Amino acid sequence: MNSAQGRKPMFKVVFFLWRRPDLSRQDYLRYYEDKHSVLGSNVVPRGTDYRRSYPIWDSAADASGNINNGKAVFGFAPFDSMTEMWYEDRAACETVMSLVRQSPARDLLEEDEKRFIDREQYVYSAVDEFGVENSGSEIPTSAAIKIIRYACRAPGLSNADFRSRYERESAPPKYELLPGLVAYRRNYPVFDDPLSFIGIYSGPSQTYGKNEFAVDLIEEIWADNRGKAERIFEVLDGPDRLIDEKKSFRMIFEEHRSSYGRFMAPVASGLLND
Repeated sequence: MNSAQGRKPMFKVVFFLWRRPDLSRQDYLRYYEDKHSVLGSNVVPRGTDYRRSYPIWDSAADASGNINNGKAVFGFAPFDSMTEMWYEDRAACETVMSLVRQSPARDLLEEDEKRFIDREQYVYSAVDEFGVENSGSEIPTSAAIKIIRYACRAPGLSNADFRSRYERESAPPKYELLPGLVAYRRNYPVFDDPLSFIGIYSGPSQTYGKNEFAVDLIEEIWADNRGKAERIFEVLDGPDRLIDEKKSFRMIFEEHRSSYGRFMAPVASGLLND
């Protein structure tokens, strides 16, 4: 599923979460970081990497500089976090999901999610990730800022044509132009993958419903200087015939990381094997 330059291919999934309406952004972020991510690390088998990115919506805009609240892209209110998980391969990911579903960890996680997540809005997708960086599978500590662009392909392009052409024609020059670049990755959601779903999570083989998650590319950029964000925006907003600019936008994110190294045995094996 995953193909990246300069490092071992891995299997990657991303999911988008919305906070409970009675919580502020900061309350949501703090609960996720201080409580839920810690709980997950203690009761879920470890993957290769685990990151939570929190959008700063005041920095969101389309290519014309118009503020975009995300509704036109996602079919939902603006999301509150994008979580990414990497595994050695698909089998490792499926093993983790199977272990959790068959253990008390599932109930623990679902009960904890109710404390801060709106579980009626939940998007989960496998992705194909492409990347060019000098740091293997890790983003170095020199990264001072993270920017993400959510893009839709231009009309008339198939998913396959868009992906192939973007990697050949658009990504290489952007990589050369991006200032202070630490890492640059492109993620192509695979919505027809049996692991992808929308709604409330209850296991694999769910499908997308009428509010299909309409994003073809998630670009992640890490830079060494926050002051270079405006120049990065200029590069991303430049003309690109492969992108539907009216359905694309970018913004700054606050990223939190939990790196694990190689796929390992369950962290709390007693709990998961009960």
